[in-house]
Amino acid sequence: MKKGQALLFNDISISDISSTFTGIDEQIIDLHKCSSDDFLGLSTDFKKFYNQSKGIADNANEIFNLLSEKSNRNLFVELQTLYKDLKKIQSHSHQNLSTINTNLSLIKSYLEQLFIPIKNLKQNLSTLKFLIANINLNDLDYNEKKNINWVGMLNGNSNSLNEYRVSCLSSEQLIIALESEISRILNGQESFTHTNSNDFENLLNNIHYTIIFFAEKHEEVKLQIPELTSKTENSSKNISDIITNLQYQDIIRQKIEHIQKSHSKILPELQELYDRECSDSVKESQIFQKVKDIAGLQAAILVSANKEYQLAIEKITSRFLEIGDDMIGITSICTRLNSSQENTEDLQLAVMLNRLNNSEQILSNFIERSNSYHKQIKTISIPLNSVANSLVKLIESSKCYSESSNIIANISESINIKSNLDEVYKDIHQFEVVIQRILNDILNIESEFIVRVKQLDESVINNETVKKAGDSINSILKQVENKGDSINQLLDHIKNQSSNSVLEIKDSIKRIRYYDFFEKSITSIISDLNHIHIKLSGADYDKSNRSENLKSIKSLYTMETEHKIHDRIVFQSDHELLIEDEREKGKNSDEVELF
Repeated sequence: MKKGQALLFNDISISDISSTFTGIDEQIIDLHKCSSDDFLGLSTDFKKFYNQSKGIADNANEIFNLLSEKSNRNLFVELQTLYKDLKKIQSHSHQNLSTINTNLSLIKSYLEQLFIPIKNLKQNLSTLKFLIANINLNDLDYNEKKNINWVGMLNGNSNSLNEYRVSCLSSEQLIIALESEISRILNGQESFTHTNSNDFENLLNNIHYTIIFFAEKHEEVKLQIPELTSKTENSSKNISDIITNLQYQDIIRQKIEHIQKSHSKILPELQELYDRECSDSVKESQIFQKVKDIAGLQAAILVSANKEYQLAIEKITSRFLEIGDDMIGITSICTRLNSSQENTEDLQLAVMLNRLNNSEQILSNFIERSNSYHKQIKTISIPLNSVANSLVKLIESSKCYSESSNIIANISESINIKSNLDEVYKDIHQFEVVIQRILNDILNIESEFIVRVKQLDESVINNETVKKAGDSINSILKQVENKGDSINQLLDHIKNQSSNSVLEIKDSIKRIRYYDFFEKSITSIISDLNHIHIKLSGADYDKSNRSENLKSIKSLYTMETEHKIHDRIVFQSDHELLIEDEREKGKNSDEVELF
């Protein structure tokens, strides 16, 4: 049997040490592969989450931009101009309609005042005709020739009176027809004015609502920008931290490689010692000291590497979750910004679009009703002119019987009929004066009525501002529709993306295998290293080459943490290490025993 197969110290042989290191190397390789797979998966997921986070932030910024004052400046000006124009249209329409209504009411009132004078005039004309017809020519001091002339005069006068009375009847009929038409229009105008006034007020309210909406959104955007900026900046910080911690994979890989290199150097030495035919106690003692040092150092460095790995994983997963929270937070900000009120997901833009669509119809109905009403009141001019002409003709008819006044002049004062004729003529003249006065009033009102009808046509029916208002509503509607569609698409994408990302982040964290794998393998590795270290502890080995061996081991390290651990382990005695191990146990019972 070779020397290397014999029991050397505390029942441990060179072959046991070699076998243990080889087994540890295999476990370290598996551990390294597991951590590499985890980091590779996290790195891949990170790129995806980074793009998703950036996409959500970009979409949120686009929503904010779509609702910002700068983006809506022209639209806001167009809305304000439209509102002012509509207020002018409303004012002109109201003024003209109010005056037209007053004019028609006055004309109707004057027409009603004509009925009594015309009826009395007809009655007096009948009385006059009767009185003249009953004049006895024998009572007149005329010769036969004059009597013949008087007979002709009386017959002519009777015809004139008949024509006069027919003019009264004709005027009366025209007045009745005109009054009826005016009454019909006035009755309809109340409903028309009420409907138009309410609808136009709704139209103004809709435009005003839109103005307020954008004004409020401009302020909300200003108030929400700090919160959005905070979320995006926090995501950027988390992304930066993730990038930093993903680099720990390379650091951990290097530390594991350093452990493997120390193994690769000691294993040939153990093999050489194992193959010797003769025992070399000095060489054996030096190697055992070196093995003891390596075992202690490897255990400490491996535990340190594991802690760094765990810390890196914890930071990465924590930042992943924070990025997910920021995504949800950004989604919430955007949803609130676009909601019609708190605690609802109804989009305020949708409500505004419904109002604007309704406004377009309201204006269209307003123009249509105004046009119909305008046509009605224009037709009043025809019967109104007919009545005026009829009354003018009626007044002029009084000249046709003026010759009958000669009868009165030649009638003897002693004849009783003379006083009756005087009274009738006086009444007729008074009624003619009243009719003439009312006619003058009607003509004056008619002049103002015609002006107002024309103004109504110019201010509403054929007004360029009204036509532009319709075009402006369509333009605004189109802009808001496009803006609403864009915001809805962006918001849907944000909601879906954030929801999916949060689930994917949780799945990504669940896929990390290292914790379970390490719990199973690291305990075995540390146990093996501790076993070697403990078995080789308590003996006084040859330390003549220890300093050089430790320097050689230390030269494998490239990181400050490795150098610190190396120095700490080297300068502690076995007793101190065991005491430290007990302290570590006291700090955390779940930590793996080092030595």
